[in-house]
Amino acid sequence: MNKVINKVESQISKGFKKANERNWRQKGPFYYKQLADVVESVTGAVTLACGLNCTQDYLRQIGVLEVDQAHLMSKMAELVDEQRKKSVELDQEFFVGRKMQQVEEILGYTFNCKAWLVEALTHKSFQREHEKTNSVLEDYERQEFLGDAVLGYLMARHFFRETQNDKSRKNPKELHKMKTSVINNNLLSLIVIENKIHDYMIYNEKAPSFFDQF
Repeated sequence: MNKVINKVESQISKGFKKANERNWRQKGPFYYKQLADVVESVTGAVTLACGLNCTQDYLRQIGVLEVDQAHLMSKMAELVDEQRKKSVELDQEFFVGRKMQQVEEILGYTFNCKAWLVEALTHKSFQREHEKTNSVLEDYERQEFLGDAVLGYLMARHFFRETQNDKSRKNPKELHKMKTSVINNNLLSLIVIENKIHDYMIYNEKAPSFFDQF
């Protein structure tokens, strides 16, 4: 990755060899933006052409990712094994004890490894309160990080396809507006409440105001 950055900086420096320092400050960020846009647009093109797996290989080819598919699959297998071990400790107390099978019914999906769901519903207030007595359970923030990116990708792909022949809505600004109209705190929180998923959240019960807000 450092090689790529150094090469880009070298090319930009050559292009502005005759420019004074003031012009470089003004124009430098602009050219960085254009070059970065090309990586993103080509990434989009590869994803449309052959899917995410192929995109991962392309990103490795140009130096954005440093690992291949085999390595990623190996790390995923390790992560699944780790979660299965957690499930031995978490299933009875949290999944069964808090009747989370009802959440699976709401979602229409049954988790083979229940620890995924337990942690996806665990607020950091609970994890911090009990980290000394339960070091296995993690809060949902790492899964939220991943889920946010997945939501963004799926909505972007949906609106990209749906507006292909719509001249008034196919420009990037409109696409961004449509994506944020779906992925925003107000709408997503309403979906959680309407489906009563919040009833199964694990939080610090010493702070009842957390649940009362719903």
